[in-house]
Amino acid sequence: MKQGNLMAGIALLSLVMQGCGSHDDAAAASVDAQADAVAGEATQAASPTEARLFDREAVKGDGCPLLSAGDVAGAAGLAADDISTSPVMDCVYEWDGGLVVVSNIRVHRTTDHGREHYARATRNMTAQEVRESVEALGKDLDAKAAAGEITRDQAAIAGVLAGAIGDQEVTNTALDGIGDQASHDGTRIKVLVGNVMFDIYGRDDQRDFDLEMSRVLAQRVVRNLEGL
Repeated sequence: MKQGNLMAGIALLSLVMQGCGSHDDAAAASVDAQADAVAGEATQAASPTEARLFDREAVKGDGCPLLSAGDVAGAAGLAADDISTSPVMDCVYEWDGGLVVVSNIRVHRTTDHGREHYARATRNMTAQEVRESVEALGKDLDAKAAAGEITRDQAAIAGVLAGAIGDQEVTNTALDGIGDQASHDGTRIKVLVGNVMFDIYGRDDQRDFDLEMSRVLAQRVVRNLEGL
């Protein structure tokens, strides 16, 4: 899969695995709206990171508080000057033959909401379920375009994404030693740390998805989070 299609597929997977277009997603949207507020009351948890609620402004502040160009350079074995940042999107780092993206950063109101969202976003899906979710996403975007909430060009992205991902099933594999929970589906790593969830994707000139580099950088993001 080409880089552009791969990144589009990653975006689509994040949307469809969260249940876009379903009644359950209405409740999820409410939770996510609350998650955009500064973290509130603590909930009982099983580990120190789960017990901590991270502040939205600290996590999603200017630039990329979760990962620096120096972090990426260290994992890739490069000098920091070799890494370029995106002028339009935070947490995107590029170099000759390589790319690292931290995306879908969510700061939930409670750790319980974080765990619920992580469970939805990392569920396994058959190819048929993916197709149905893509279709539901398309209908949802069409409805938003008709209501004037988004443009027709934005609504058309569903078709582009559908072509990018194709008829693929989604299988998640758990990863140990990263945050409170982590897994990958062959396109990116998803991580839950307390009330924060994020995706990380890294590639080099040999692999469309470099699992080991992505793992190292996911661990770095967790350490940076714990230092905020």
